[in-house]
Amino acid sequence: MAEKNKEAPFDELQKPGADTKLAWAIREKLVKSLSVESQGFAFIVSLLALMAVCYIDYITGNELLMDLFYLIPIIFSAWLLGRKLALVFALLSGLALALIELLNGEVHANPLLLIWNGTSALIIFVIVTLVFQALKHAYLEEKMLARYDIMTGVPNRKMFYEELDKEAYRTERYGRPFTVAYIDVDNFKRINDTLGHDSGDELLRFVANQMKRNIRTSDLVARMGGDEFILLLPETDGERAKAAISKLLKKLNASINKDIWPVSFSIGVLSCESGSCNAREMIKKADELMYEVKTNGKNHAKFSKFEKY
Repeated sequence: MAEKNKEAPFDELQKPGADTKLAWAIREKLVKSLSVESQGFAFIVSLLALMAVCYIDYITGNELLMDLFYLIPIIFSAWLLGRKLALVFALLSGLALALIELLNGEVHANPLLLIWNGTSALIIFVIVTLVFQALKHAYLEEKMLARYDIMTGVPNRKMFYEELDKEAYRTERYGRPFTVAYIDVDNFKRINDTLGHDSGDELLRFVANQMKRNIRTSDLVARMGGDEFILLLPETDGERAKAAISKLLKKLNASINKDIWPVSFSIGVLSCESGSCNAREMIKKADELMYEVKTNGKNHAKFSKFEKY
């Protein structure tokens, strides 16, 4: 197995232990998804909310305890801002609370009590910020992981169906073509039976990684389950699909170490070029085309166009 690892390097997401690495990769995506513009807007809204609380606290004086109301903009910022900005906001909130106490002329027997109260409030604000940051990331990770295959790191069946429905709608409305390709790894059961499930899992990660490397950024590869994958090729008619899938099949066969993984690939390709194409029916038909390939020699692709019955 060591020799194969030299010849077929994986990116970090595709190695064994990919569940942990995928979670960290998703964290990075979540951070990057928070654009500067959106965070700036959220920070301004949070700041305005804090100013409103400060104003109410100031005009009510010491008669009304407002400390808990400061948590409202803090929780808002913790959920919408990145970690650093949220902590900065928590610090500002602590300073604002201390300032309002000074302006209201709150009397302390010992001036150090003002520092103590301000520090205590700040610690509480920071803890609340960190707790809600953790809750936010846990929620978003769970939401994203529900749409990805943990073992291979590619989208799962659920996410594929969502994207396929969108593409089918674009075709129906604007007449834009698209293609789906159902891919099965031939002789995969033999790999599991002879080399073990760990080797089979490694093969699936390798195949998923190779497909990601050899398709366009606009294309989507997903794992349907077991040793079956599916591709969504937007803006791709039948002729372009033949060229793209034929090239992909050659790349996959060339990248596989046949001495270790004696497998090939059967592919059923179905194109929708105009009109209304039923997304679920297309997957079913592409699956049937793939099985026709498997029963007629394997290791090639069969192409067709979707026709309404």
